[in-house]
Amino acid sequence: MKNIPQIKRNKLSVLFWLFKSKKSKRTGLTPIYCRVTLNAERPTSIGFPTSVCVHPENWQNKTQMISTGNTEAEVQNQRLLQIKTDLQRILAQHELAGGEFTALDIQNTYLQKYTPYATLQDAKALWDKRYEKYLSI
Repeated sequence: MKNIPQIKRNKLSVLFWLFKSKKSKRTGLTPIYCRVTLNAERPTSIGFPTSVCVHPENWQNKTQMISTGNTEAEVQNQRLLQIKTDLQRILAQHELAGGEFTALDIQNTYLQKYTPYATLQDAKALWDKRYEKYLSI
């Protein structure tokens, strides 16, 4: 029996948290930040703002969601879920591209600070892989 190469499983953790020191004195709203952890390692940065603000009493730490009760809270919860989904998609893209990457790479890609591909040839090679998979389906 041939040895099948083991695929390394990366564990992505996305944490949403209230940045209480940036609470608005005028509106009472606190911004929600996001922190990305990959394989129990996280960047030294505090995370990035999600552009979602909430009253602290409406934030549920355990579920990392805003207490539902109105349509605005539902929209904001959907925004947080979309951020998490986008980060998972970026992780999958990095895994498909191969090579080493960190939680900071995933975060920077989400924030569009750089592209995960070093050269145009790398991007073309990734596209070719995806196209071959598409044809096999």
